[in-house]
Amino acid sequence: GGATGVGQAARRAVVVTFLLVIIMGYYITWAVLT
Repeated sequence: GGATGVGQAARRAVVVTFLLVIIMGYYITWAVLT
């Protein structure tokens, strides 16, 4: 199950990166508007 573990880790990394981008974008927008 090594390949499956790598796939899950990669998918998790993508999700975390996606969430970080959304949070950073939201924070920057809030900082600019405030």
